[in-house]
Amino acid sequence: MVSICGECLERAGLKMPHGARGIIDCSIVPRVGDLVHCDNNFGTIHGFVKQVKEFRGDTVIVGTAYEDESRDYTFEASVIYGVLTEAFCYLWGEQVYCRSQDEKDGE
Repeated sequence: MVSICGECLERAGLKMPHGARGIIDCSIVPRVGDLVHCDNNFGTIHGFVKQVKEFRGDTVIVGTAYEDESRDYTFEASVIYGVLTEAFCYLWGEQVYCRSQDEKDGE
């Protein structure tokens, strides 16, 4: 579990209050649209959750999904630790996010 908070993924269905926790599954191959636990390409920010926007060869482009799209930005993730599968307000409180299982993982 990781601690997460913020509003940068509201359009993706995730608005996290301070103190929220997320479950990260390291065995899932990310797909476009998934929320992933990652580092930025400069290695200056470690372990935050962003949305997979696209794949460019071996490069994964991630970014934000603010309600106000003019605030969005994207960048190359240097490391993907895993995919966010569920998120809860505080420890095992109300579920505020659940990953879609519409498609088979890794396809």
